[in-house]
Amino acid sequence: MEANTAWFGSILLLLLVFAMLASASADSGYGKSQLEGYAPPKTTPKGYVAYEKPNPKVPTKPVTPKGYVAYEKPNPKVPTKPVTPKGEYVSYKKTDPKLPSKPVTPTHEKPLVPEVPKHPKNIAVQGLIYCINGSKLIPLKGATTKVTCLAVRKNGYGSTSFSFLSCPADEKGYFLAKIQSSKALKDDAWEITECKAFLEKSPWASCKVPEDTNGGLTGARLTFSRHLNRDGYCLSSVGPFIYNPGHASSPSEGY
Repeated sequence: MEANTAWFGSILLLLLVFAMLASASADSGYGKSQLEGYAPPKTTPKGYVAYEKPNPKVPTKPVTPKGYVAYEKPNPKVPTKPVTPKGEYVSYKKTDPKLPSKPVTPTHEKPLVPEVPKHPKNIAVQGLIYCINGSKLIPLKGATTKVTCLAVRKNGYGSTSFSFLSCPADEKGYFLAKIQSSKALKDDAWEITECKAFLEKSPWASCKVPEDTNGGLTGARLTFSRHLNRDGYCLSSVGPFIYNPGHASSPSEGY
C-alpha cells in the first residue's frame, strides 16, 4: 500500500511540472505569438500570368466615330412679312364695311298702280253693319245700304243725282256695293262730284232702328283711296254702321 501511495505522488508531481512549463511558455511568447509573424515565401509557378484588374479610362468628351455626320436641328426662318407667290396672284383684302349711323330704310319699287281719278266713273263701297245689344256687337246678316251720288255736267250747266243699293251683308256683317256710272248716266258729259252711303234696311224686326254712328243716317261721305280690281272700280270704305233694338228686349235673330 505504501508503494501505491508513492506512485500516486510521483504522478501528481509530474503533472505539476508540466503545468509550470506550460505557464512559462505562455509568458515567454513561444507558440502562437511566433506563428503570427511568419509569412511563407512567395513563389511564382512557371507559365503563370498575373491577373490585372482592368481600369478603362472614361472619356471626358463624347467620341465621334469616323464617318459620322452630326444631325442639325432645322431652324427655318419665319418671314416677318407675307410672301407673295410668283405668278398671277390677287391679294385678298379684308372688307371693313362701314356701319350706317342711322337706320337705312330699304327702298322698294312701288307697283305700277293707276292713280285714283278725282271724278271716278266706276264706284265701289264696302263696310260692316252690326246690331248693338248692350256692349255686344252682333253682325247683322242681310242688312243693306244705299249709296247716293251727285253728278254735274262737264260744261258746268245742270246737275243730277242717282242712287244704288248694296248687296245684303253676309254672316260677318260685310257688304259691298258697286255701280258703273255709264249705267246711271246716259252719256259721258257728266262727272260724279260727291257720293254718300246710308243705312237702308235691317231684316231683323227686333233690331231695326238705325243709328247715326259713322254717318249711318246723315250719310257717310265716300273717299276713294284705291282701285278695287283691274275693272277700274274705285273703292271707298265706310262704317261700321249700327242698328239697335229700340227697346229693352234682345234681338231674336243672329244667335
